[in-house]
Amino acid sequence: MNWFFAIVRIAGVSFPGAASMVQLQTELDGHALTERVRKLEDSISLLHEDVPTLSGRFYEIISKTDYNKIKFGAEEYSRFSRAIAVLAKIGLIQCQHALGKQFPRGIYVSDPSYIMYLCERFEESQKMELLVQYLEQCKIGKWLKGKNIAHELELPNPVVAACFKIYAEKGYGQCSRESGAISYCGRA
Repeated sequence: MNWFFAIVRIAGVSFPGAASMVQLQTELDGHALTERVRKLEDSISLLHEDVPTLSGRFYEIISKTDYNKIKFGAEEYSRFSRAIAVLAKIGLIQCQHALGKQFPRGIYVSDPSYIMYLCERFEESQKMELLVQYLEQCKIGKWLKGKNIAHELELPNPVVAACFKIYAEKGYGQCSRESGAISYCGRA
């Protein structure tokens, strides 16, 4: 089919109907480019066909429980087993296995970048913008209390903790190492 469109482009508008074929080729090229960009922008969703649905389920549970540990029943584990395996293999989640058990005892949604992926897909952007604004405006030596921010913005604690970790990994601040604390201190 590429040969056909190559000839149509050469013929241009010299022949009746060729102009509409050139327009069709342009639209097809635009669609192909859009699809390629989508794959680059959302590479996680393309890991497995069930990843978008599973990710939505993860975020739903995180939002309800305010915790990043997910427990599924056997039916959900069976349904999403391949998507879970793919996400675990590349380190976006961690499965807690037990000897003699067919399914994991729990799944930890632990990677901050994956949590941001979840937020991009399932959280209100204005809440995330406000959270980033807190971090961007954090002065050197100032502590941000993540649980207070999460409550104020109505975001799950794991989301705030993930943002803190991302900024800390960049060297802009540090996260509290106190057990159960979600705090961040600006350093730059």
